[in-house]
This record gives sequence, C-alpha cells and structure tokens, in this order.
Amino acid sequence: MKRIFLTCAALLFSSQALADECASASTQLEMNRCAAAQYQAADKKLNETYQSALKRLSVRNRRRQRA
Repeated sequence: MKRIFLTCAALLFSSQALADECASASTQLEMNRCAAAQYQAADKKLNETYQSALKRLSVRNRRRQRA
C-alpha cells in the first residue's frame, strides 16, 4: 500500500513540474519533448492499470481477454 501511495505521489509531483515546464514551452522542440513525456507517462499509467486489472481477472477471463 505504501508503494502505491509513493508512486502516485511521485507521479503527481512530476506531472506538476512537467506542466510548469510545458506551459512555458515556446519552440516546437520543447513542445515535442513535452508531448512525448506526457505520452510516456500516460502510457505507463495505462499499462500499470491494465496489468492490475488482469491480475484481478479469473484464469478463464484472462484467456478470453488475450484472445
């Protein structure tokens, strides 16, 4: 439980720092970097959520989900 809380806290603070940095992005390169970082963070969160959901499924449902 502590690990989940610490992970969520880290994501929250890192996203705020990234948001501040991205709010002042003025070149295309800076905007691209911000977009890539936001994409990676969202992809990581999605994958973690999906893996967590898979663990909760029964074996039969897992087979259906992957098919």
